Amino acid sequence: MEELAWEESLIGNGTHPELHYIHSELSRRKNKRLELAKRKCEFEVSNVTKKRRIDESSVWQTWKVQRDQLQTDIIAETNRKRRKLERERRAADRPQPVRRVPLPPDPRFSYSLPPPPTLRQVVDSFPLPNESNILTRHQDSTRFNVPKTRPHVNGVNGVNGTGAKRSRLNGIAPAHPPLGLGSLTSLVAYPELSTLSSAEVQGDLERLLIGARRSGMSNQGPPLPVGMGVDRMGNIPGPINVLVSMINIPHTVFP
Repeated sequence: MEELAWEESLIGNGTHPELHYIHSELSRRKNKRLELAKRKCEFEVSNVTKKRRIDESSVWQTWKVQRDQLQTDIIAETNRKRRKLERERRAADRPQPVRRVPLPPDPRFSYSLPPPPTLRQVVDSFPLPNESNILTRHQDSTRFNVPKTRPHVNGVNGVNGTGAKRSRLNGIAPAHPPLGLGSLTSLVAYPELSTLSSAEVQGDLERLLIGARRSGMSNQGPPLPVGMGVDRMGNIPGPINVLVSMINIPHTVFP
């Protein structure tokens, strides 16, 4: 009991050793935490100050660049306007040239203009392809593709009944001398239509008749009574009979 009373008196007086130790430990931890908090605050303040300084420097740099650009543009525009005003002033100060009125033509000399070209001359000169270079290029392009004679049609070649070759080649026939304004050739690219000779027509019909005889009578219709455009065999006239009936029809020759 005496020991408990003694410890109680030490605690009441504030001189207990354990109480001193606990107070000193709490004070030390408090001081350490305050120091750490102070250092943290200082670091944060320095960081914020650094960021602010960087941002301010960036803003000032941008402002300086824009200022220099605006100054350059204003100076360039001022110089351009000044040069324009100088050019206008020089043009205004420059004396106007004297306008010379041409003298009237001398009546002693006769001035005659050439007659205007005719419609045929205009057509022969432009834009129809009757120039020499166009015709030469056309003949070169068809040299290896188009034969010099008319191709075989049902056994009829490019030689007419008299044995003479046709004078036309690829739709180009000799025509009248050139009448255009430019340097034209003696060939004209006008399309001309012509018919076959009698010998060629006869040969083609003979070929068609031979082919019809070989194929037989399978393409004929059923037998019908004689009359009303029906032949004596009682069949409808076929294309061969129509061609045979057209032999005696005169052929029209287009100019």
